Amino acid sequence: MEPINDMSRCAALALDATIESSAVADAMDSGSVGLALFSDPQAHVWPIRRAFVRARRALLSRRLREVSKSIAQIRGLLAASDSALRQQYDRALIELRACVAVAEDDFPRARELLLDLMPTAEGSMPWTLLQYIQWASGEPMEVAEHVLSSARPLRHVLERILRLSLNAALEFEHLRPTVAANLATEALRLATERYGAGSSVSCLPAVLLAQIAYEQGRLPEAESLIRSRAAVIRASGALECVLRACVVLARISIHRGRNAEALASLREAETVGRTRKSPRLVSAARAEQARLFLTSAHTITAHRAPEPAGFSSDRAPEGDLSPRYSSLQFALARVASPSVNLNREDRHRILISCLRIGATRGLHRLFVDAGAPILRLLETLHDDPRLREEHSFDLRLYVGLLLRAAVPTTAQARHPVSPVHQQLSRREKAVLSMIARGMSNKRIALDLGITPETVKSHTKSIFLKLETRTRAQAVARAASMDLA
Repeated sequence: MEPINDMSRCAALALDATIESSAVADAMDSGSVGLALFSDPQAHVWPIRRAFVRARRALLSRRLREVSKSIAQIRGLLAASDSALRQQYDRALIELRACVAVAEDDFPRARELLLDLMPTAEGSMPWTLLQYIQWASGEPMEVAEHVLSSARPLRHVLERILRLSLNAALEFEHLRPTVAANLATEALRLATERYGAGSSVSCLPAVLLAQIAYEQGRLPEAESLIRSRAAVIRASGALECVLRACVVLARISIHRGRNAEALASLREAETVGRTRKSPRLVSAARAEQARLFLTSAHTITAHRAPEPAGFSSDRAPEGDLSPRYSSLQFALARVASPSVNLNREDRHRILISCLRIGATRGLHRLFVDAGAPILRLLETLHDDPRLREEHSFDLRLYVGLLLRAAVPTTAQARHPVSPVHQQLSRREKAVLSMIARGMSNKRIALDLGITPETVKSHTKSIFLKLETRTRAQAVARAASMDLA
């Protein structure tokens, strides 16, 4: 009877470990170790396998102390094992330690561990983690993407989710938001099906989708993607998720005129950074607080984005712009900064070049969030005769769309539609409609059969009733209130 009991006990242990391993669904493991996980019949390896399962499960929930305990247990078990067994599990242990270093925001240590695996890497997880480190550090990802295009198989769902998310970030940087959204949507679908909608694995693709939706002006969609996962992002989301989620929520709050709410979102990111001992997250949250303060205060000092590789500060021609998100950010910061030695014509030329790229790629908030100096230049360009020409009319419509997006939603609350609608006379509405079509005062006077001075009088009355100062502002305010 004793042998039968031993066999039953082994079978029970095997079944228990199989169920636990399936539950964590490939968490941060290599293909070779994953295949060996259930193939070795030796009973004494089960404690090692169970320790790996516990470590990966704890890692997904960001219980890093439990992960450290499991790693120490694995090391002790491997030290008492033969060399063949140690060689079999050494690679998986190094990957696990690298994942912990990434979770702790210790990128130098993680990079060192991952590079040790490169000569003998059979799977692609080390390369994927290196790409994540490059993305989170703001480094170019082209080299990593070239390496990742090799025939290395993706054997695990978690690795596929991470790869899809990183490729979505790369496509967004190259101003291909539609492709980026498709990749992030697929990553979110896999994460939801395998781990659940409220899992930490779903945070990264959801935050990337929120960034894309925010940039394209779909603010309610962006807010919904983050709010529904806010607790998970704070508790166990990657630090990049925490920062990007708080920044998006803060900018949405600024757009709605809720400055205190925006500041609270960024202070929350700063608190998470201190709790997790991440100076990078703390400094990034503080920098965004300063940027939002300058933007909301309508100062002329622009936030200076980091200069992308290959972009010289001394050059102004349009041809220097590359179709990348970071390049546009830097170009707009140059245009807005009074300390950059550019004349008015150069600033207009660079801005128009940025606008042409933004119009073809469906960008919105990049220009709106660039600050008051950019918005003032957009107002000037909206009335520029060059944009009234036939080949530039679409660009003028795009500028008008950006100006309408820059009108805070609180302005609509302060100016209900019905009272203003009653105050504007029929002639003023006609003049406003013609202004929106880009017609000059002389052309409006000719069409309405009145003098240009009368048109000016109507225009001043429109400005007074809509509480605006320029024609572009009047058109934007009227459009936001469905008056034009």
